[in-house]
Amino acid sequence: MKRNLIFLVLIFGLFSGCNEARENTVSKPDGLLSEQKMVEILADFQLSEAVVNQKAGLRQDIRAKQKQVYAEAILKKHNLNPQLFWDSYNYYITQPEQLDTIYAQTLKVLEAKLPAAKEAMQKNPPIEPRDVPNVPATLPKADMPVHQEQSNKKK
Repeated sequence: MKRNLIFLVLIFGLFSGCNEARENTVSKPDGLLSEQKMVEILADFQLSEAVVNQKAGLRQDIRAKQKQVYAEAILKKHNLNPQLFWDSYNYYITQPEQLDTIYAQTLKVLEAKLPAAKEAMQKNPPIEPRDVPNVPATLPKADMPVHQEQSNKKK
């Protein structure tokens, strides 16, 4: 979780530092989400991302689907349509000072939730890669014998 927090800070710093050229190119949308609402939503997104990333052995397409399901659930929880969220997010990206404030508050929310997350992880530790059974890279073709012994018995 701490790595995710560091990654989050780096990503947010990148967004806020590289957007000076775009500043004021996005107009303030109708129904702009408040900074506090953005903090709540971004914290929920980060937590859902951490949950999905803790599940070792999942294929990329399954991870992507789980992230999509979580995102839809988060927007529903906050009673938002995706367009309003993205319009607000894109606006805040062009406002570096406000964006820095939002990200700083998001980190505080996540840090406050960290003890509860650690406790939950101790009760239900993530699946370790060594616990995931090996899956063959390719499956045998139907006309190929699976075991040499079986093919010898048929002869």
